[in-house]
Amino acid sequence: MPSLPPAALSAYVARIFAAAGTPEADATLVASHLVEANQMGHDSHGVIRVERYVRDMQGGRIVPAQPVAVERESETTAVLNGGWNFGQVVAHRATEVAIEKARAHGAGIVVAHQCGHVGRVGAYGEQAARAGMIGIAMVNNHGGGQVMAPPGGRARRLSPNPIVVAFPTADPEAPFLLDMTTSVVAEGKV
Repeated sequence: MPSLPPAALSAYVARIFAAAGTPEADATLVASHLVEANQMGHDSHGVIRVERYVRDMQGGRIVPAQPVAVERESETTAVLNGGWNFGQVVAHRATEVAIEKARAHGAGIVVAHQCGHVGRVGAYGEQAARAGMIGIAMVNNHGGGQVMAPPGGRARRLSPNPIVVAFPTADPEAPFLLDMTTSVVAEGKV
């Protein structure tokens, strides 16, 4: 199996997304997120997703370059509309807004809707921890994505509902990170 340096793979993946119509900064962000997922051992959320993301762009399920718009906000909360942009772009921006609000007011609670697959959710907890914040992130799979059977069941009835809790530690390179889901196996591994 060929082995590529992460920077070279990220650049290659970013070129694919850019060729498909993604702005350069967003293409770089998504590509870096996918490669980092591979480096963290989450291959199901890594570059294996490139082909599907391109198909989703072609089918209109991902709409690159859409602005992440604030629909409503208060000093400590915000509701963002991602316009069906890449989930990584929307979730990264939501985390930035939460960090800004927490820095200014002690707490930042941000939700987003109309966004694609956000990738490895742990990345957003790590983003908060790098900013010196406690981060809690959750995903609801569009609220009704029935992709797994309950224990003992045979039919899909539940969403995996990933949840992340992260906070900084004395070592800035090693935050506490709890990144889990209710499923046994990630979708990209089945």
